[in-house]
Amino acid sequence: MKKQNILKDLYYLVDSEKEEILDFVRKFLQIPSEIGNEFEAQNFLFKYFKNIDLDVDMFLPTEVEGIQNHPGWWPGDVYDNRPNVVAVWKGIKKNKSLIINGHIDTVEAGPLGLWNYPPFDATIKGGCIFARGAVDMKGALGAIIALIGLLKRNCYKINGDLIIESVVGEELGWFNGSLSCILRGYNADAVLIPEPTDLRIALGTKGNEVYRLKVPGEGAHQMVWWKGVSALDNLIKIKSILAKFQEIRSNEHSNHSLYGFSKGFPIPVLCDDIYYLTVGSPNLMAVPTEAIAHFMVDVLPGENREDVLNRFETFVKKESMKIPYLKENNIELERLPYRPIYPTSVPDNLEVVTVLKNGYENVMKLPVTKFGFEGSCDAMTFNLYSSTPAVIFGPGKIEQAHKPNEFININELMNYIKIIAYTIFYLFDLEKT
Repeated sequence: MKKQNILKDLYYLVDSEKEEILDFVRKFLQIPSEIGNEFEAQNFLFKYFKNIDLDVDMFLPTEVEGIQNHPGWWPGDVYDNRPNVVAVWKGIKKNKSLIINGHIDTVEAGPLGLWNYPPFDATIKGGCIFARGAVDMKGALGAIIALIGLLKRNCYKINGDLIIESVVGEELGWFNGSLSCILRGYNADAVLIPEPTDLRIALGTKGNEVYRLKVPGEGAHQMVWWKGVSALDNLIKIKSILAKFQEIRSNEHSNHSLYGFSKGFPIPVLCDDIYYLTVGSPNLMAVPTEAIAHFMVDVLPGENREDVLNRFETFVKKESMKIPYLKENNIELERLPYRPIYPTSVPDNLEVVTVLKNGYENVMKLPVTKFGFEGSCDAMTFNLYSSTPAVIFGPGKIEQAHKPNEFININELMNYIKIIAYTIFYLFDLEKT
């Protein structure tokens, strides 16, 4: 059968079995897999992989020998009853290999009253599926697995090995699930991670550091506010310093190949991004004497992480000394004990990138966009600790993740699956027997 006819048949298969794909995705999303509660969903995948006759491996990250002594391991999380599931579709030849790596853990659903539909009903409304994990990233992972099931049942064969990894421990920056897959011996020519990129190809990930800022003030009774020095007012002044550093850095990187203005980043590098703040006490009714804020500082691919952070710390402390009260009463700026996140990137000329580009343009009839992923993910672990380069490409927008009413657009999801079908077809010389 000619290649174009096989590709046309593949697209027809995806279209004709749309309801089956969506039914699988919905069943997958209806099984909660919030952080620490992944077993039932992983067991669902384990049984499915067995049913479609793939080689399946289920293991706890901590069962991998030597992992806790590896430099990529980050301690503190618990993995009891939280296995990874890895399935391998072994091809008739061994000339190509690809890992599809997706994390099954999701953040918690949060207050149910903020959801228009129950977060684990996987409700279809307005052409979208609403569920926790729909866009980050069980929707894409489930659809890929459903596609592989269709290919297997319709007697397609691949030349090479396709490895599907459903891992725990990605959310909140642990990344130990993927590290354990690497150390267990799973490697390939490339890794495809279906994080939500809005069908853009992400060739890089950001690094960052989480900071705790403590700003002092001087107390006074609420009725004579002017006799004190508000820690909140001082924090606002420090926040303007963060904004100044952010502007300097963003202008420096305005033409960055992955994170520049032309790539859709009005702010290429963040640091004026306070996400947690405590100040004052409701029971004192007094000028607050202390304000504490948490925020992140970005580092881009191509930069030395430590150099950027040292520059940032020096800048903030020097600028804060220009504020009279803070010159005599210093701020405290400290790095919090989270996993260090390093920036990574992969070459544009990887075969998987070329095939994804061609697949996107074949399906969407538009030129593809290449950019840098807005944050970090398991790609960092592959790019730092393995010889398998990781590319990020998935449906949906990152801003839909981690919020109530998370959703994935069905048309975008189905187009994505056609692009993945194209990618499998061209990478593995897919044929029907």
